[in-house]
Formats: sequence, C-alpha cells, structure tokens
Amino acid sequence: MELRTALTLCASLASVCSLAHAQTPTSATELGPTRGFFQEWGQTTEYSKASVDLQTGAFDTGGGIRLGLQNSELIINSGLIGDANEAVFKLGMGSFQAGPFHVDWAPAIGLSHYDVETDNGDLDSTNFFVGAALTGRAEDLIVNLQPAIARIEVGDESDTQVELGLAAYYALPETQFGRFMPGIEFTYVNGDINDDNILSLGLRWIYTSRIVLDLVFIQEGYEDITSLPGIARLNVAF
Repeated sequence: MELRTALTLCASLASVCSLAHAQTPTSATELGPTRGFFQEWGQTTEYSKASVDLQTGAFDTGGGIRLGLQNSELIINSGLIGDANEAVFKLGMGSFQAGPFHVDWAPAIGLSHYDVETDNGDLDSTNFFVGAALTGRAEDLIVNLQPAIARIEVGDESDTQVELGLAAYYALPETQFGRFMPGIEFTYVNGDINDDNILSLGLRWIYTSRIVLDLVFIQEGYEDITSLPGIARLNVAF
C-alpha cells in the first residue's frame, strides 16, 4: 500500500465525516480504550482504572493489560513492536487546541526481551522503541498521529526502524445496539529488515461503556488479510 494512497483514504474519510454535526465531548476516551484498532492514542487510562484486551485473528490469538497510573498508563503485551510480551509506558502530557481539534498527546517508550532455548538452538530478541501519540477530536471525527523509532535485535541481526502512523475514525450516532465507529489506520514503516507498510480498515462497536469490540476486516502488511467477521480485539474495562 503506497503512502499517497493511504493519505488519500484518510483525507477522504475525514472530509466526508466532517460534513456531519453532533454535540459530543472533546476527548475520545468515552469511545473505548486509549487506542485505536492497533495504534495508540494520545490519552491515558484514568488513574486506578484497568482494562483487558483479548485478540483473535486469522492466524493467532493474544491478550493484554492496560493499567491507569497517575497521569500515565502501563500497557503489557501491546504488540506495538513485536509478537512477544512487551511493556509500554505512556505519559499523559495534557491537551491543546489546534483549529477545530482538541488534541491530547502522550510520549511513549516500550521494551520487549525474550531468550528461548530449544533443541535446535537459542533464539533471543530485544526490541525497544520511543515515540508519541497525538489524537485530535472535532465533534465525532477523530484523527491520530503516531511517530516512533524502534531498535530491533533478533539473533545476530539488528535494525533501526522508523514508523509514522496516521489514522482517522468517525463515531456514528448512538443506536439501541450501542455505538459504531468505522476507521482507517495506516503505518509507514522504513527499515532494513522490515519495510512493509501496514493498512487496517475496520469498525469499532462500543457495545457498552465497559465492553468494546474492534473488528478489522482488511489488513495489508507483511501478510495481507481479508476476513469476516475479521480480526477481533475485545476490550473489557474494570
């Protein structure tokens, strides 16, 4: 997926969505966890609150824990920089106004390490990244920007990977079945080992204020996946 094509899709979604009007809060936090389908958002979980992510897809399953700390958030097994367990810390830096958008932003750091010993040899991997998320909301339109630099070491190979995530979502009006939010996420990836850009098209179903289900129908990247009901990420808040 070319960067220009993804930018055009994001801009088209934003243009169409901006034609609608509704009085809604400026923050995106009532629309589920402090993340999109896969990208992190600029908000952090409220202090002393927690939620659990469960994921199932075409090839694998997984889970994660999101813990709200004082003006910050700790995320275990977020899947931002690899398939192994990882810890990500986000620090909430507040908000500012940018035109019609109320923008929340949070820098983040993440670390993942594992060392596996098998009869066929040892495999060790260490991943580290630093980045930030900026999430703006104008009525029911939400846009996200997520730049990051990752250092990836797998066995004898190592790479510095630059990523830039762009996303747009639109929260539809409330229904008797909950609220729905279609969205598109694109991540530009530049590295020697991995340079597969990632495109995700999906739908968030805010079933209740505590139960949120993301369904990603199309994901293009290292593997191109088109499926129904799609890659599913369930978030349950406590």
